[in-house]
Amino acid sequence: MDALSDVLRAVRLSGAVFFDIHAAEPWVAETPQGRSVVHAMFPGSEHMISYHVILEGSCWAIVEGEPPAGPVEAAPDAGAFLAMLHRTPNDTVRVTPPSHRLESATASVRLLASIAPELEQRLEALLRRLEERMPEEPLVLSHGDFHARQMLELEGDYGVIDFDASCRAPAALDLATYISSLVRGIDDLPAGLAALDVLRASYGRDPAGVPWYLTCVLLRRASIPFRVFRENWPEQVEERVRCAETALIS
Repeated sequence: MDALSDVLRAVRLSGAVFFDIHAAEPWVAETPQGRSVVHAMFPGSEHMISYHVILEGSCWAIVEGEPPAGPVEAAPDAGAFLAMLHRTPNDTVRVTPPSHRLESATASVRLLASIAPELEQRLEALLRRLEERMPEEPLVLSHGDFHARQMLELEGDYGVIDFDASCRAPAALDLATYISSLVRGIDDLPAGLAALDVLRASYGRDPAGVPWYLTCVLLRRASIPFRVFRENWPEQVEERVRCAETALIS
């Protein structure tokens, strides 16, 4: 996927300035904030997109800004960003309907049943409920892996990074992945749902299917205690499965 081409198809550019730099090690390039120079470079424009293309060699890239204090604190700005993103027309990114997420959930169920056979019946019942409740919603331009750590705060405003998972999916996907970072176990679910209320308020509506997508995300992560071989991984896996079961009816 060529992220730059996708962006350029979605915006209308009024001009461009290019610098062809031949640099030898050690070298560094610093790009000022677009809004601090846009009026000098492009009078009448409101935004400027800055980017670098490295044709040879390698480098480290650093994006200025600090992560927000937490998902709850950033939820109002996150909801406003998602509302803007989901209104943006784009048909160039990959399409990931709910059926794709269901396939991933099915694979997660098979893995979990193999490492915790005592959970197999519960997992199969949960998978059947996911099949029955699979949402049928319009597909919108989505971040694909949105959470608070994908936001950077600088001078009182937020930027969003890591669009490599961008896709066309139901709006509920981005809201569900955002709150999933708050939910590691059954006791965390109320905090996640409280953050969802804040997110919905700034988003402007209540997209159908958030519990469905949240359950799929939680199922995918339920095997983490086993994968990192925590001492009490069977109990942690069971708790994560129970959390996914509860999320579906939340």
